[in-house]
Amino acid sequence: MGRRVGLVILLALVAGACTSPAIRVVKGRSEPSPQALAPSSNPPSLGPLAAALPDIHSRDAPGTRVTKIAGYIQARWPRILLARANADGPGTVVDYQILAQYDGSIRDPDAYEQHVIALSGNLHQASVELLKLSVQYLPALRYASVWEDSFLRPFWSRQQIQQMRSAASYRAFDAYERLVVGAAVSPFTRAGSSGQQGSRSEPSPSPASG
Repeated sequence: MGRRVGLVILLALVAGACTSPAIRVVKGRSEPSPQALAPSSNPPSLGPLAAALPDIHSRDAPGTRVTKIAGYIQARWPRILLARANADGPGTVVDYQILAQYDGSIRDPDAYEQHVIALSGNLHQASVELLKLSVQYLPALRYASVWEDSFLRPFWSRQQIQQMRSAASYRAFDAYERLVVGAAVSPFTRAGSSGQQGSRSEPSPSPASG
């Protein structure tokens, strides 16, 4: 357990050094957020914060819907950033890129470890919330993906998302890892060599385009 936490912290440090500035999804475009431009101060609450659910109307196109869903998640979860929110034309396939902005200004090792654990849990919970909201607001949805790295991009089917437990159930690393491995199109089974039934029986969806 100690080695795993140490690895998580190391990865967070590397990600913090390599990640581009925070971005905010606005009507299909990405722009710097005020948080990215403001000087560092006392760490804000990591959430969840009170936020109004997405104001989605029947006339909204799928691309508009996923943008509103992404905006809601960012408002609910401080330091959780949506770099991408796309849907195909009919809204059958959607995908989100989600990132955690770790606070490198925390110098105390124990405090930083707790920060990484808490924010990683928020990232996992927010990812599942994105999936569930996509099913709720996109009636034609067949597949949805939430990912940090484009090389590890799982796609869950609508049925799989509907069968998921509460989003908070997947905060732990092991629980979320099992969720990713069990995806209809898992990044670990695309070569077709694994025993995952879903990756063989389900068609591979193409990533949604903007």
